[in-house]
Amino acid sequence: MKKLFKIFILLCLIGIAIVVWCSHIVVKSSRGKIFDNVNDIPCNDVGLLLGTNPIGRTGRPNIYYVHRIQAVVDLYKAGKIKVVLISGDNSHRSYNEPEYMKKDLVSKGIPADRIFLDYAGFRTFDSMIRAQKVFGQNSFTIISQEFHNQRALYICQHLGIDAVAFNAKNTISRYWRIRMYFREKLARTKAVLDILFGKKPHFLGDPIPITIPKDTIFQKDTTNNMGLKDLFHRKRDKNEAVQITIPEESFDLIESTDPKGAKSLIMRNASLKQHQKDTLLKQVFGFYCSINLDYVNVDENNWPTSEEFSIMQDYTESIDQALKVQPDHPNALFVARVTYNGVCQVVWMLNNPEIAIEYLDGIIAKGNQIREFDYSIEKDPEWKLIDFFLQDFPKSNT
Repeated sequence: MKKLFKIFILLCLIGIAIVVWCSHIVVKSSRGKIFDNVNDIPCNDVGLLLGTNPIGRTGRPNIYYVHRIQAVVDLYKAGKIKVVLISGDNSHRSYNEPEYMKKDLVSKGIPADRIFLDYAGFRTFDSMIRAQKVFGQNSFTIISQEFHNQRALYICQHLGIDAVAFNAKNTISRYWRIRMYFREKLARTKAVLDILFGKKPHFLGDPIPITIPKDTIFQKDTTNNMGLKDLFHRKRDKNEAVQITIPEESFDLIESTDPKGAKSLIMRNASLKQHQKDTLLKQVFGFYCSINLDYVNVDENNWPTSEEFSIMQDYTESIDQALKVQPDHPNALFVARVTYNGVCQVVWMLNNPEIAIEYLDGIIAKGNQIREFDYSIEKDPEWKLIDFFLQDFPKSNT
């Protein structure tokens, strides 16, 4: 009996030693490759977002999920990644991690065409090897919590993948931290054993190419007498860069009265008039978007009250900011806002119309518009639909 007990103790000590050793080599493999600050992490074409359930065990939003989504948004907006590959579990129809995450990323301003989905990322090991073998990526940025990133980097090291990782926040309670600590020890041990014994992923399949957009760089130019402008560079190839000037907004107010006595007020972005011959700018912002909103409180001439005008102005400015996504990396150029006959029309030229469609359809679907509206989007690379706003007007105010 004593002999069996000693054997049992010995096996336990060997098991503990193996777990500690595996954890040590996993952590060691991540040194110098794992980052907490967006400004410090190097750029990569692809960000690999590791999936998790949006709902936690308690029925509340999963804090790991929430922080991973925000981490991807921060990296994308900082220009640290160009596209996102979401790798998660879709083992049955009612559960689809990649689609859940894509929906939330799009709602936060990442274009749908910059997001690729891996539905067979059942385990971290599968996610890494499929990113390499199926999606053709040998260099990428992993996005998850630190404990998860360390294990993923260990796997990448042994697969010959040049990866770095960005740590999403980890704000779980002490109880869950302790529980996750022991769970992760076992997960690291399994990862090491998978590598040692040449474990294969559940599925591979045919190659799925990821389209990487051309390099995009924004910087400020203070040499122009007209003030700050954003310089938009799209690198066509290694030896050529195209420079597109995004003009700083400046506004004209044009007031008029038609023969029937109906007033109109146009606020237009006058700076676009000076760039109407810029064919590259037109190609980048080649989609016309118009929103028509109905004023609610108007006088006998169908002109909005001061309070109503202020409400509409605040509302349309919030839409403007949402369509632009980022002030220094805009998806939309504001063209004009027109008030006439009880209606407010707002016009933009868009880069990626999908962002606008997702946002505007989302507002309509929820039914929480501050003012009812409809919208239209048309391809217009020649800017013909905004010719009216680019003509010479007598200025009432500037």
